[in-house]
Amino acid sequence: MSNKRAQELCRQLLSVCMLTSDEAKQVYTQVIEELVELQDPATLGPMMLCLRDVDAGEVQYELLEACEGFPKNIFVETVFAIGAQSLQNSPIWFGMLLQSLLNSPEYRALFISSFPNLDAESKLAFQDFFKRLAHRNSKYDDLKLLK
Repeated sequence: MSNKRAQELCRQLLSVCMLTSDEAKQVYTQVIEELVELQDPATLGPMMLCLRDVDAGEVQYELLEACEGFPKNIFVETVFAIGAQSLQNSPIWFGMLLQSLLNSPEYRALFISSFPNLDAESKLAFQDFFKRLAHRNSKYDDLKLLK
């Protein structure tokens, strides 16, 4: 990461990402606001890795929106870099982020064209996600064919 403040903010976000109290939710929101202001591409991966499948209400949408605010090439690159781990950490919330990406024709095309370059572990994680997604909605059937 390019600066110490960004590193500290990412550590803070990780420390409260289970959102176990109102105070944690408040810190979570404040840290996200600061990270959005920084727009440091190096923070995007740590931000995505802080998604958790916990019942915390609307507050996690703030993190999704903050992640989606990065330039598309950085966003897709980061999704690929941490996707397997994020799908394991947070299949629901990271799945929503991934589904949002795939609903945009521009992002979807970038995602599909870059998919062959992934490592085997990441491909398997995404392929499993695509199968589940296509099972719920046929508009994702083409993604099951990615190799």
